[in-house]
Formats: sequence, C-alpha cells, structure tokens
Amino acid sequence: MAFVTAAKAAGWVATELGRSMTNREHRREVFDRLNDIRRLFYSAYQKVRLNFHIDLCFEVSEFYEECPTCGTAPATYAGFSLPQCVETVEQAWISGIPLKIYNRWYEYKSGIQGSGNTTKLVDMGDNFPLPISWKTGTCEKLRFMAQSEKDCGKLARVTLVNSEGSNVTEEIPLTLAGSCTAGSALDLMRPGGIILPSDMVGGVTVSGETGSVYGELAPGIEIPTFRRMKVPGACCGQIIQVSATRRFAEVHFDWEIIETDNKLAILEAHRYLKIMEVNSSDAQWIAKANMHLRNMVELIAGTNAKNEGASTVRRLDLIPEKTRRTGLIANRRGFR
Repeated sequence: MAFVTAAKAAGWVATELGRSMTNREHRREVFDRLNDIRRLFYSAYQKVRLNFHIDLCFEVSEFYEECPTCGTAPATYAGFSLPQCVETVEQAWISGIPLKIYNRWYEYKSGIQGSGNTTKLVDMGDNFPLPISWKTGTCEKLRFMAQSEKDCGKLARVTLVNSEGSNVTEEIPLTLAGSCTAGSALDLMRPGGIILPSDMVGGVTVSGETGSVYGELAPGIEIPTFRRMKVPGACCGQIIQVSATRRFAEVHFDWEIIETDNKLAILEAHRYLKIMEVNSSDAQWIAKANMHLRNMVELIAGTNAKNEGASTVRRLDLIPEKTRRTGLIANRRGFR
C-alpha cells in the first residue's frame, strides 16, 4: 500500500466539502473530517487496520533505569521512544542486523539483563508521559510551551512526584514563552502525568528549566503516553530501523503521512460519514451509506491484496451469508 501526505489527502476532502485550505477555519474543519475518515478506516474492518504498516528510523539515546534507591549513579540503558502512531513493532534492524524482539518480562525471567548482545530489542512495556526523562534521583522544574498563540491561557494539568516524595497536581497556564511548574519534579505519575486541554490547536513543547527538551506533545491527544524500547549493547547515536503496525493518531500538519493514497477510498469514507450525519434515521439513506462503506473497505482491502502479490483485486463483504431454513435437509419436504 502506498502512502500520501496529509496535505494532499486534505485537498481531496476540501474539494468535496467545498472548502479552501488557505482559510484557517476551513483548514481545521477539513483536517477534522480527514481524521474522522482515518478513524473509520481503523474501525470498519480488522483486516484493513492490520495491513497499515509504517517504517521508521530512530537514533539511540540514553535512558535511566527506574530505581528510587539508586542515588546519584542510576543504571542507564540505550534505547528509543516510539511515537503515538506505532502500535506493535514487528521487525527491527541495527546496521542491517535483525534484532530479536523481547518484552521486559522475558528479559527478567531469562536473566539476561545488561547483556552486551546487540541483536536484541526489549519492549519496556510501560507508558511514559514523556519520550525522554531526566536523570533518576534528581529533580527538574518542567517548562510547558505552547506552539500556537491560540492555546495561550489554556491550562495543562501535571501530576508529579516532588522532591519530598509526595504526589502533587499543578495546573500550568500555556504561553508561547513557556510556564514552569511551581515545584521541581522528581518523577511524573503514570498514567495521567500530563493532561492537555481537549481543544488544543497546536502542540506543546516540554523542556527543563535549563533548556533540555524532553518531548513534543501533539494536539488532539489529551493524555500523552510513550513506549520505550531498550537496545542492550547499542551505542548512542546508532540508527535503529523499525517496521511496525500503525494505530490511530490524529494528524494536524501537512507533512504527516496517512495510511493510504487511495483517493476513491477516502472519498467513499467521506460520503458515508456525510450521509450518516444528516440522514441516519432514513432507511433508504442508510442503505446508500452502507454502500459507500462497502466500497471503501473493498478499495482498501483490494489494494492490500495487490500489494501482497494477488493477481486480482480481492472483494470483501461485510454482510455475512445467510442460509435459508428451507435449504436445510431437515426442512425439505418429504424428508423422513
């Protein structure tokens, strides 16, 4: 399956809606509809969702092991954080060498912690509020910076563990220059360490008081969470290539990539949503909407089949076949 930028797909949707992408208000409406279409792709048919793959590259950086008693010298490991759009890592390579993928529990049970073997990738299995953290055992005053002037004055809720080990919740007003937490954070609570307003226009940059950037939080995600992957024996700066399945995450920028370049599938999804918004109680219109839905699924699944080497386009039917009771042997006239 080929991909396309959000800008191009939004142009197709804008034409259908009769909107202009140069108008800021129209642009927001178009991107909202595009994300609704993508959400429909993920929920309409399981096979479609599982065929959405993404290939990414990550630079290995240093993370700190979670250890409240490590003092000034906590253990570190090499790894990287996965973005919101990644669901499951299926394959990974370092310098062209395939990595065997393990989870955190397997590593514990097998007794191979700290191994220098570079042909291994370990899913840490936790949801971190930020893709990067500061040194374990030390405190950091966090600064939250809005990326859009329209978000200035909105409040971000931050739940943290302070230097005394107590749980504290603060509300941080967003500004373009950035607002700091009142108290220093020893750690962020998980999950729900950071809760952003639901009506964010732009993203939020989270940094330390000294300027170290700990993450870019995308709009549309109220509770950001990140999964981290450990690469034992790797060096900081090495590049890890990953092939993964995607999960739904809203797009907001022109340069972002969406799951398919199939224009007809995108437009069929838009027509289904349009009908269901205004005529969801009319049986004839519902039948027409379901026709658009079936067309959408067949277009997506057909593209997947061609990419998998099929000689013909595969057709998928969302309606299960029904067997008439008169067709059963026990109901045939004259049966004894």
